[in-house]
Amino acid sequence: MLFAPTAADYWRGLILYGKNQSTYKMALAQCLINYASKNSAKLTLDELAEDFFEIYMERTRGGGKPQNAQLGKKTYVEQEIDAVIHAGKSKQKAIEVVKVQSLQNMVLRKFHNLNNRKVPQHFYTISTDGKYIVMHNNLLNLFENDSNDKSQFLRSEINSRWDLLEHAFENVHNVESLDVDQYLEHIIRKQRRTNLTKLVPLLEGYQRGRCFYCNEPLHIDNIAVDHVIPYQALMHNQFWNLVLADTFCNENKSDNIAPIHYVENLIARNEFFISSAHPLKDTLIRELGSTQHQRSRKVMNEYSYAKGKIVRIWGGSDKYDPSKDPFYRSWVNFIG
Repeated sequence: MLFAPTAADYWRGLILYGKNQSTYKMALAQCLINYASKNSAKLTLDELAEDFFEIYMERTRGGGKPQNAQLGKKTYVEQEIDAVIHAGKSKQKAIEVVKVQSLQNMVLRKFHNLNNRKVPQHFYTISTDGKYIVMHNNLLNLFENDSNDKSQFLRSEINSRWDLLEHAFENVHNVESLDVDQYLEHIIRKQRRTNLTKLVPLLEGYQRGRCFYCNEPLHIDNIAVDHVIPYQALMHNQFWNLVLADTFCNENKSDNIAPIHYVENLIARNEFFISSAHPLKDTLIRELGSTQHQRSRKVMNEYSYAKGKIVRIWGGSDKYDPSKDPFYRSWVNFIG
């Protein structure tokens, strides 16, 4: 059956898979959800600019993380916040600059871009005089009940993507590999520790909310970060080898070797991250290589090395696939 994207699919595509040089799209998305949840079908760009500015004021309070991919360069909105706080510029004049430079000239024109083209469904329109933004029904319907599970999930994906963009921008010219401590709680880089939990919802989004191994839906209280090639063999926690699994699969697989088709899926997952402008694609390239062939060979070499140290294969065979094992999946559902 052909995939026919819904409004929610297009929204998630824009949030998760778009190319981001700044965090503007995340801030605009938060504004749009807030308006739609209040059924605000039309508002002025002045109102939007003020709300957009306030979101960044809160986000960067106390010297927050960088919001721009260019090393040493701040976004227009960050520059204007600095001017208000440190140079005595009036807030209204700062908001006017943000309205023109950050909204009209940038994110409002680019929000619906995905892979260098516009998605078929747009969520808003700018009035011909440039003074108003009109919300479309697909946006209003998607977030009319902001308390339901779908709305909360979509909102959480925005926050997760924003967290990851900040992490990527903070380390954009850092040549070290991303590593995670042995308890899967913190990212380690130059003796600094960053909470890993912010990355979990984002990985969940890219896995479409399903377990890497059994393909059953993941539940918020039943998620584990798993090494496809066991930590016991490689003794590192690099990002390319980490996936999300439900706790039942995580415990059942344990330190066993995953069947080969999961390693092939892992290679495909990493290539997808790289091709879809994932914020950590540069990290993956540094860890695995600059070409697809180099990256695939690196992963397969690591897999062969692990098999030489650990003989046990999960399920006893390279052909074992729990996602096609109805008895196993029934247990996943029962436990979950």
